[in-house]
Amino acid sequence: MQTIDSFIVMVVCIIVIVYNLFHLDVVVEFFNNIEKLFKTIIMKKHLLFGAALLASIFSLNAQTTSFETSEGFILGEINGQNNWSLYGDTPSANATVSDDYLSDGDYSLKLVSTNSQPEDLYGVFSPVYTIDGATYEVTQDVYVDGLDTTNGTNLYLYSFNYDATTEALTAVSSVIFNYDGSIYAVSGYDDAGDYEYAALGTFTADTWYNVRTRFNEAGTIDYYINDVAITTINAYEGTTINILGFLYDDWATSYNIDNVTVSTTLGVNDVLVSSFAVYPNPVNDIVTISNDNNTFINSYKIIDINGRIVKSADINNVTTLQINMSDLVSGIYIMKVSSDKGEIVKKVVKN
Repeated sequence: MQTIDSFIVMVVCIIVIVYNLFHLDVVVEFFNNIEKLFKTIIMKKHLLFGAALLASIFSLNAQTTSFETSEGFILGEINGQNNWSLYGDTPSANATVSDDYLSDGDYSLKLVSTNSQPEDLYGVFSPVYTIDGATYEVTQDVYVDGLDTTNGTNLYLYSFNYDATTEALTAVSSVIFNYDGSIYAVSGYDDAGDYEYAALGTFTADTWYNVRTRFNEAGTIDYYINDVAITTINAYEGTTINILGFLYDDWATSYNIDNVTVSTTLGVNDVLVSSFAVYPNPVNDIVTISNDNNTFINSYKIIDINGRIVKSADINNVTTLQINMSDLVSGIYIMKVSSDKGEIVKKVVKN
């Protein structure tokens, strides 16, 4: 297996997906193979997260990635862009920022089909998230580029929990777009300890689908397709996630993914965040922070993608603040603003 960079060891633990998996008369075998995938995904030291990736942790109430220029993405291979990384042996050309199918904006993530039928899955990992809140949601738009019920591609939308202490990656939830036009979610275990699956519906080719997974403080997971609640399951591996994985087995059909959002449920701090405006964004030199409810700004920090504080200052109770970012290199920054009503976090793109 190839290394992702000099800090990352080889990916271990994806099952061999046999050819017979893709025939309708052995769909049961498909489920058994997915069970193995869930049970064996374990990380070795620095498997996924090199030093730069570990540092790219976002503290957020809502973080949306649409793979746009304004977010720092460019057309072409996604590996290394904004700390998105490849899974295992995935060729760089198989995961790209593309402008062919879009649910919003100009670009989306494309998982390219080359019909290579690899033994291991291909795909990408998101950056690591730190999520503020006990109840939160993951949503993404999925486009199915063609449907082939004989040689089609399976897509797996994973939500993982990465434990930095044990260096293990646990699949907390998965939505599966099966090659035959069915959509499933892993729902738990049966008496024999095997995984069980819940049907979420069906899909057709050349259509966008919105998939939403809600992780509840009560220990349940809700699944929605196109804003329709389909099912609720009891969480079988907890409800804490901090990284997303979009994996596929690269047969005859491709997928596009857009508008990837991780968000907490609306609370008091969300109202505070929504009252603040940061503009212009992207910014060339001077960025302005203002609010519409007379909240006093006491201090700010600007943090780069590696977690370093590159600017900070204590402010004496102002409602509008201007910061000169002209001396900073182009890229994505996190702005933390402390006020008399709490702290807010905003993402700023420097041109």
